[in-house]
Amino acid sequence: MSTYMKKKLAFIALPILLCLSLFYLFVVPVIAILNPEEAPIFGIAFGLFMLAQLVMLNLEIGYVVIKSFYQLKTDRDSLFFGSVFRYRTRKNEPLPDYPVMRIGTVLVCFICYLITIYVFAVGYMYLSGFDANSFSTGSQLTLIDSIYFSLVTATTVGYGDIHPISASAKIMVMFEIVIALMYVVVMFSSISNFLKKEPKPKHKEKDTLSKLRGYRLKKHLTKQ
Repeated sequence: MSTYMKKKLAFIALPILLCLSLFYLFVVPVIAILNPEEAPIFGIAFGLFMLAQLVMLNLEIGYVVIKSFYQLKTDRDSLFFGSVFRYRTRKNEPLPDYPVMRIGTVLVCFICYLITIYVFAVGYMYLSGFDANSFSTGSQLTLIDSIYFSLVTATTVGYGDIHPISASAKIMVMFEIVIALMYVVVMFSSISNFLKKEPKPKHKEKDTLSKLRGYRLKKHLTKQ
């Protein structure tokens, strides 16, 4: 097979794989809990497994964002998959610091925040599917109601039209509020400083030596 054909197949296969991954991570957990009375245990367990994979993906993205925000020096490229796959070893250096990468990191942080809201929304669907009296609606929450309640909880608006009743629902709501506040206080408050800071020179020592040599050469020529 020629190189052109390989590139063409890769160009076609990558969007398909991306769409399938998004379907399995975001849609399958919702389908598995739509009718909990009629769904088999295997289907619900598989939906919970995919939801756990989405949580791992979100934590992985958050790990990359924190590394970029605080320029952490670490050899570990991956948070979860480094122990399963052999991650690439490299020098103990921070991530590259460029203005374009800063803007990209901020966008990734916002995506991570939205994924967190969606994960809790699906969690509310599962909780209300197993126990209809977990929320004030008295029935299983729909996907729209779950996302709405999760967004209202994350932003601490609290309209009161949907509120938790059971102890497990209250614990999940409190957990989401804590995580949302961590995003606002820890991450989002660092965005302005992150975008304004000056990039560190890569070869600071070499630049200093070059200036020192130039100064000595200029002083020597002046004496002559």
